Amino acid sequence: MTVNRQNGITPTTKEEHKGIIEAMRPYLNTEEKPQIGIFWYDAAENDFFGVNSLDYDQIQDINNRRTYPKLHKTIWQKQRYRGKDKHYFGDYTMVPRGRVNYENGEFVVYVGSWIDEYNESVTELLKNYFNLKQFRFKKDIHWDLGHGWSEEDVFDDL
Repeated sequence: MTVNRQNGITPTTKEEHKGIIEAMRPYLNTEEKPQIGIFWYDAAENDFFGVNSLDYDQIQDINNRRTYPKLHKTIWQKQRYRGKDKHYFGDYTMVPRGRVNYENGEFVVYVGSWIDEYNESVTELLKNYFNLKQFRFKKDIHWDLGHGWSEEDVFDDL
């Protein structure tokens, strides 16, 4: 959907509508709704931790995209402050992590190149944790180990 000035929403185009129907077809006969959100992958345990998610239809579509509203860094800092889970004692960018979005009628999972080693395991976990039946991975340097947003780095360049 796109935004217009009169009522804020215009109808989807035929192509957008068709894409949405195709993406949701696997979920028509099930009560489980697909979810979007964020996760970290614990390779030693072959499991996710720090999963934060919402049903995809609980998020408003903005420019043909639905994304979970919280950041990895924010959740990591909160959990680290609580000090109850050993997972959160290091640097959040040094643990494989990802984000599940709904974009242009399909589910997209953003990951780093670490996925090459764990593709099969992570695929199964995504199906279980996020109720995803169809999705694609999209690799981006932001999600590689050691990469991420850092306010400190931004101010160092000033």
